[in-house]
Amino acid sequence: MRLTQLFQSDDTGNVAVPRATVMFFAWLIPLIATLSFLFGLMVGQVTGGKSTEQAHREMCAVTIDVSPSTTPPPVAILLPVERSERMRLDPQSLLPVSFQAIDNPVIDSIHQSGGAVSRVGQQGVKLTVESGRSYWLVVLFPKSNSDVVLSREETAGLSQYFLPIESLTKNGLHIELCQLAGKSRKIVVKR
Repeated sequence: MRLTQLFQSDDTGNVAVPRATVMFFAWLIPLIATLSFLFGLMVGQVTGGKSTEQAHREMCAVTIDVSPSTTPPPVAILLPVERSERMRLDPQSLLPVSFQAIDNPVIDSIHQSGGAVSRVGQQGVKLTVESGRSYWLVVLFPKSNSDVVLSREETAGLSQYFLPIESLTKNGLHIELCQLAGKSRKIVVKR
């Protein structure tokens, strides 16, 4: 079948195309569009979406248990040691007696810097942060009888995030430097 037989024209310049040809292209165009879309999704998942640093980022689940349990329950905070933002926050909304989990700009800022905050229940708490980084683990207890004395390094670490830090040290406070590597880690804090 030659091309001149497939498309016929008359003297007025109109071209007549057979119905089978129109139907063939009506099915072919959406098929090509769908295959192209799926191919784009596959290539996009392999090459794009995340930067190389984000693609290789591994998360670490940190389980924190506190003994003995207290009322109100203590608050566990993981703060990245390296912090790019230098805005200091008021820690009042993190203290166990006045802890506010919802609509808390202090918690939002800690999460944006790569940290995590939660109350520690009787079963403990599981916080997920990026693996391969150093974190300050801070556990805030309800009112204590004596102020906590911090080392120079601990004071510098807390003062990157909070101002004044005295409101933290007047309560019971546990602080330690943790290097988190691997998929999970369990930390037991004794008061």
